[in-house]
Amino acid sequence: DGGVCSKTEILFRCCFCTHVTKDQRELLGHLVVHGDKQQLECQHCPESSSEAEDLRCCTELHERERFPECQPIDHIPFYTCEKPLRCKQCFQAFTWNKPFKCASCPKVFAQGVECIAHIRRHRGGKSFKCEQCPKAYRSHANLMRHVRTHTGERTLKCMYCSKEFTHISLLTSHMRSHSRERPHECEQCHKAFHEKARLKRHILIHTGERPYRCHQCPKAFAVYGNLTQHLQTHVGTRPFQCELCPEAFSTRGTLTKHIRIHSGEKPYKCEKCSKAFNARGSLTKHIRVHTGERPYKCDKCPKAFTALGTLKQHIRTHTGEKPYKCKKCFKAFCAPGTLTDHMKTHTGERPFKCDQCPKAFSVRANLKQHIRAHHTML
Repeated sequence: DGGVCSKTEILFRCCFCTHVTKDQRELLGHLVVHGDKQQLECQHCPESSSEAEDLRCCTELHERERFPECQPIDHIPFYTCEKPLRCKQCFQAFTWNKPFKCASCPKVFAQGVECIAHIRRHRGGKSFKCEQCPKAYRSHANLMRHVRTHTGERTLKCMYCSKEFTHISLLTSHMRSHSRERPHECEQCHKAFHEKARLKRHILIHTGERPYRCHQCPKAFAVYGNLTQHLQTHVGTRPFQCELCPEAFSTRGTLTKHIRIHSGEKPYKCEKCSKAFNARGSLTKHIRVHTGERPYKCDKCPKAFTALGTLKQHIRTHTGEKPYKCKKCFKAFCAPGTLTDHMKTHTGERPFKCDQCPKAFSVRANLKQHIRAHHTML
C-alpha cells in the first residue's frame, strides 16, 4: 500500500539448477553443492561472475525493475559505487556491502565465496572426487591442485631459480627462501621458518606426536607426506623410473632426490659454511652441527641426538633389537650402516685406503684406528 515491500518478496534463483528461495543466505548455503570454479550467470542479463554476492546484487536489481512499485526503504545503503560487477543489460554496477553470517556458528565473512567455503567445512562432505585415485576434496580448487600430482603439471615458475610449482601458496612459501623471510617462529626454541607447515612439523619434535598412522603396520609418522611415501612400500608400485639407471621409485620427490646423485646437483647450501647437500633433510641435520641443537632425546638415558634415525639406532642398544640381518651368515645388526660394513667382509671390498701406507680397510672406523696406532706422532 505504501509502495514499500520487504526483501522476502524478492525470489533468489540458483543459476545452476531450478532451486528458488526467498532468502539470499539460504541460496549461499545451496551454492555449496555446485563447484566453486563455476561461473555464476545472471538469469536476466549476459553478465557472469565467480562472486555469489555480485550475482545476487544484479539479480535483485532486475527483480526490482520488474516490480518498480516495490522499492525497499534501505535501497541506498545496500549498494555502493565500488563497481566489482557491471550488468551488460542496464550498465549499472553494484556490490553487496553487508556481511555474510554463517547459520551454524557466529562467524561472519565479507565475501560470499568465503562464506560458502566455510559452510563446506561444517557439512564435512567431500563431493569433489578424483577420477584417478580414491581421494576426495571439499572444494574444486583443492581437487584441481591434487590432480596436478597425477599429471605432473607445474604451471607456476620461480623468477629467481628454475623451480616450478603446482599451486600459488607453494610458490609464495618458496619465494621466502630467496628473501630469507621467516615469519613463523617456534615458541619453545624460537627457531623460525618461512612456511607455516614447516613450523607445525617442527613442533612435533618437541611434542613427540606422530599423528599419521599406517593402517597396515604399526608405524606412525609426524608428517603426512612421510606416511604417503611409506604406504607405497605396501603397495609395491614404483611408477617413477630413473632415465639414467634401472632404479624406480614410489614417489616423484624420491626420484628427484635420486637424480641429483647422477647430476651432482646440491641445491641446499649451508649459510654458515661452504657445505652443500642434495636433500633438504641432510642440510637440516648439518645445521645442527653449528647450532648444537639435539632435539631427539632418549627416554631411557640422558643422551640426545641431532637426527631421528640416530635416536632410533641408539634405542636399539637398550632394547637389544637387531632388525638388519646378513643374508650370507647368521649375524644381525641394529643399524643398516653396520650391516653394509659387515657385507664387505663377504665381498672382500676394502674402500677405505690409508694414504700413508698400502693398507686398506672395509670399515672407516678400522682405518681411523690404524692411523692412530701407526701413523700418529706421539
